[in-house]
Amino acid sequence: MIRINKDDCRNAAKKLSEFAFDKKIEEIGEEFKVIGDKLVNAYIPKPLIALSKEYPDLFIDKKCIITVRSEQARYWTDTIYVPSNIINPLGERKVFFIDNKTYKELKSLVDKRRNLSNRKQKYKEDVTSALWALRTKQKIEESFPEALPYLDFDDGKTNLPAPTYEELRNLLNQSNQK
Repeated sequence: MIRINKDDCRNAAKKLSEFAFDKKIEEIGEEFKVIGDKLVNAYIPKPLIALSKEYPDLFIDKKCIITVRSEQARYWTDTIYVPSNIINPLGERKVFFIDNKTYKELKSLVDKRRNLSNRKQKYKEDVTSALWALRTKQKIEESFPEALPYLDFDDGKTNLPAPTYEELRNLLNQSNQK
């Protein structure tokens, strides 16, 4: 009987969760970048962007991020770091106040990404538990065949032989006799 160990369960669950969720999370990241590009173009003067390209050593904090807050934001925790394809020469230190509509759109994307990341983590935990409960190749083939491509049953390290209870009993009996 071929069995899997806990690490194999975790690795397979990680791969399955990436397959199920990473494309969706990446799409949200691309939406962020579209908005981030618009914000950089709207709030960073073009001559400053040109200057940072010409003299990159002068702008040590530059990043492909723009930091924004809503004009109505009450707390610093309401700050959103928006990725961009355009280098912001001011980096993330300079905070720009944006209109409430754009802020709500960004906040919605933040919440959507967080929700997907949480669902991905829960899915990974559930798959790990399910595979660990099934443990054998035969049971996994019957109950969760979609996971088989992500498990390596041909690797000698992951194939644990089923314990032979006779050997275990004999060792125990030998220990008791001494």
